[in-house]
Amino acid sequence: MDRIITYELFKEDKWDEDNGNYTAYGIRTSNKEEEVGDITVNLCEALKILRVLNDNNVSIYHFKDVIYDLLNL
Repeated sequence: MDRIITYELFKEDKWDEDNGNYTAYGIRTSNKEEEVGDITVNLCEALKILRVLNDNNVSIYHFKDVIYDLLNL
């Protein structure tokens, strides 16, 4: 049985000593029982990632691999 995983774009206001106040965007899974950390990127990258995840029905097990591949890490 397939599980449905929902990915969401998040926006958070952050602060650090080097950058001061800034807005961070990222991707997270809304499936809270899975341990997948947030990935912070800029808005353009976040939208690209969401589009690829949605188009390919990416499973939770390949989430980080897909993100790292898209960001060329």
